[in-house]
Amino acid sequence: MKFQNYLSRYSIPNPGFNYLDYYGLKKILTTLEAKTTLDSAEFEGVDRFFQHCDAELHRINCHFDCMKKRCAFYL
Repeated sequence: MKFQNYLSRYSIPNPGFNYLDYYGLKKILTTLEAKTTLDSAEFEGVDRFFQHCDAELHRINCHFDCMKKRCAFYL
């Protein structure tokens, strides 16, 4: 199975990106990873995607937590 088929549905940043979909996708990929053998390029692409999503989640959470003060994440 080509994991890029799942990942191609998401473009970051994308105003329509649904983070619940991201976590659902992560669960699906984790399950498939246990059942299939992926080549290194596929693993690398999936890993980069999730790292980027995690950074985006941090940025959004940081923004809401630090609205009245400057946050080091933005400096």
